[in-house]
Amino acid sequence: MSWQGQLVNAFLRFGKQQFADTDIRTLRAMMRIYMNRLAQLRPRPGWVGTRREYVGGVPCEWVWVPETEQAAGVIEYLHGGGFMAGSPASHRDLAWRLSRASGQRVLMVDYRLTPDFVWPDQLDDARAVYRALLERGTEPGRIALAGDSAGGNLVLACILGLIRMELPVPAAAVCYSPWTDLTHSGGSVVANARRDTMIPVSLMKQVAALYCGGADPGDPLISPVFADFRGFPPLQLHVAEEEVLLDDTLRVAARAEAAGVPVEYRIWRDVPHAFAVFAQVLPEGRAVVRQSGMFLNRWMA
Repeated sequence: MSWQGQLVNAFLRFGKQQFADTDIRTLRAMMRIYMNRLAQLRPRPGWVGTRREYVGGVPCEWVWVPETEQAAGVIEYLHGGGFMAGSPASHRDLAWRLSRASGQRVLMVDYRLTPDFVWPDQLDDARAVYRALLERGTEPGRIALAGDSAGGNLVLACILGLIRMELPVPAAAVCYSPWTDLTHSGGSVVANARRDTMIPVSLMKQVAALYCGGADPGDPLISPVFADFRGFPPLQLHVAEEEVLLDDTLRVAARAEAAGVPVEYRIWRDVPHAFAVFAQVLPEGRAVVRQSGMFLNRWMA
């Protein structure tokens, strides 16, 4: 483990202890404060370009570096935050790093959040942005989807929805610690409850219920671990060995491989949930972004 990883894990474990004793409303407020402060501590370099724009009626933010400003390819990025927190600002640092690593522009989706909006509003926003890119003339082979945690869920659910609607799928998809099972049937939810430095298991059901809004959490469009992966594009999945969502990733990888989907997945040790978001301080985060860039370069036309 890097010394940076030790510090980040210690900081997150302290925050987890604070979250675990709160109710869902307090958790939501604390997460939003935390992620907003995280964004403030990450001023973008002056050479990183950003532009706000409504795409498909959804507020989004374009992010690029000088060498990708004119790139034809687009990575539609869906941020994490338990469907209740997060924004383009909280993930802007990751976005420009992914743009540089992949040679493509990144389009961050500022999708609607709980509790004001519940499923399928978030999924509808993700699909609306993708369809708008197609309508603007961007070839599906030049589009990829990427996301972390709840955003990884939306990546996989969005692709499943596109297949069901008989729309062309993107060239590839990348997920960091995706939350793919909102029924929490994976063994790692119990086995890693103490080892996970970020996610308090005691609150997972409440966060999931808030997102589902009364819908069946076993629906594959809510829990894509139960999806039929036939027709999915190549997937790259990353997860930490110690996190409660370990089995969410491993079961997706197994089901996708069984369906004939090209899958790359890696289990990282001694890193926090969705550690790519901490690339500014974690060498492992920077390494995973470089790996994702190479993967996307290989599959995007």
